[in-house]
Amino acid sequence: MRHSCGGVLRAPTQCAESADSREREWGTEGRFGWVHEPPPPPPALVDTARVVGVATAVWFVVWAGLLVAHWAGARPLDIWFSTTLCGWVLGLMGYSVFRWQRWAARTGRRGAQSGVD
Repeated sequence: MRHSCGGVLRAPTQCAESADSREREWGTEGRFGWVHEPPPPPPALVDTARVVGVATAVWFVVWAGLLVAHWAGARPLDIWFSTTLCGWVLGLMGYSVFRWQRWAARTGRRGAQSGVD
């Protein structure tokens, strides 16, 4: 494989810069050449408890809207109602697992995961 060193296309052995400096600057060498490392995702998307909490709230709002629409006689209780109910209940269960893991890590429980704070 050939790459550019100082604007001149040369073989990797003829390059003055070391492979370590290229790896720090460009990332790792992949199948199709030097691969740039992607930037980290935004912190708001990395906080899993926040994402699960927001998604659970959205499921609840849609479920409540479908329930009100049913009471008003605008639509029957169909698959959408069941789906949103399951999404809301599973979201509550998932969020409770996050809270339980965080509590166990903060109180120093023996089987607690590390790094969930």
